[in-house]
Amino acid sequence: MSGGPGAPRCRLMVAPAALASGRLELRGDDHHYLTRVRRLRAGDLIELFDGQGRAAGATIEAIDGATAVVTVGEVRAATSVRPRMNLLVPLLKGDRTDWCVQKLVELGADDIQFVRFARSVVRVDGERAGARLRRLEAVARDAARQCGRADLPSLSGPHDLTGALGRAAGFKLLFWEQARDLPLAAVLPPGPVAEVSLLVGPEGGLAPAEVDAAQASGFAVAGLGPRVLRAETAALAALVAVQLLLGDLRAPAV
Repeated sequence: MSGGPGAPRCRLMVAPAALASGRLELRGDDHHYLTRVRRLRAGDLIELFDGQGRAAGATIEAIDGATAVVTVGEVRAATSVRPRMNLLVPLLKGDRTDWCVQKLVELGADDIQFVRFARSVVRVDGERAGARLRRLEAVARDAARQCGRADLPSLSGPHDLTGALGRAAGFKLLFWEQARDLPLAAVLPPGPVAEVSLLVGPEGGLAPAEVDAAQASGFAVAGLGPRVLRAETAALAALVAVQLLLGDLRAPAV
């Protein structure tokens, strides 16, 4: 984070109950981040956020070997008039899911559901699934801290496709590699949209039965252009494309 003398030197997420005007003591990982990672000192300004849409400026008053004492200023609520963006995406090999989650958070995704598809390469359940989700939640927190968000998207799964389709809300849109020639603008609703659910398939593509099930659940189908995209690229492209037409990347009306 850069800026002038009055700009926060870094951002830090705290528990919602801890975000209140007045004195706050930071210990443990938070203390380590401020002192060892960011190397901040008394007098430096930081920003605190709670992951639920609230943020506040704070001044470091004192630091010792275990505690950083900060004075928290006025707590403000982040406001947004953009549509809520929900993503239904696969788990991917290696660190590709980490990278995808990081970028989806930066771009403004509000809910990320991981889905098991017929052609999914990565299949985790039980304890392994829980550990993977906790890792991805940490990735999301770091991304929110970096990009200036005061809220965190919810992450869940992996879910079976039937359950994920049943939970999808708002205007529902499936991006399918076999619908490359069907432009997004042709299927979007003409009026304001409060919520959008975007479904993107796995590395091996969506099975025909999965496309049929999504359409039966009310998903419209669109393409992402003439090229075949990797699953993580498709998720980002889908979100940005919809944001350009409906969301907070849309050009203001004149």
